[in-house]
Amino acid sequence: MGRTLWIGAGVIVLSGLVAFYPVGNVVDRLIPNLSEARLLAIEARIQQAAVLIGGTMLLWLLLRLAVLKSISYEVTPDRIEWARGLLARRIDNLDMFRVVDLKLHRSVWECLLGIGTLTLVTRDESDPQFAFEKVRHCRYLYDVLKKASLDADKRRSVIHVE
Repeated sequence: MGRTLWIGAGVIVLSGLVAFYPVGNVVDRLIPNLSEARLLAIEARIQQAAVLIGGTMLLWLLLRLAVLKSISYEVTPDRIEWARGLLARRIDNLDMFRVVDLKLHRSVWECLLGIGTLTLVTRDESDPQFAFEKVRHCRYLYDVLKKASLDADKRRSVIHVE
């Protein structure tokens, strides 16, 4: 999502610049000898396209944010339960003793925002890799899940063989 977010923001900024920049001057230099009416029509179409592209990208980014905000997690010593979806909700769970490994990823941008993505490698058939996407206090969550996973393994006498 990180790279996609930057691309989306870049498209919005570029669209804003094109929409408010006097593109008629550029078109006049590229295609000389256009009538004033034709030049204004071309400029209007370019600005309309820029506004449409920027607006579409803004709506897409807002939808992506809404999807991320609709995810909820509940972590207990025995399992992780999560619900996802805006209109259709999907609820699933993962037993803690199935967790084999944890990976924490934080880009520079995510570090500045105080978020991160925690990926669990599991022996679960439905979700062999499960990700806590863009969560706050991700290092604390990493430590809690690591301890809970080890405790669950001890309680069930589970030994993970690779």
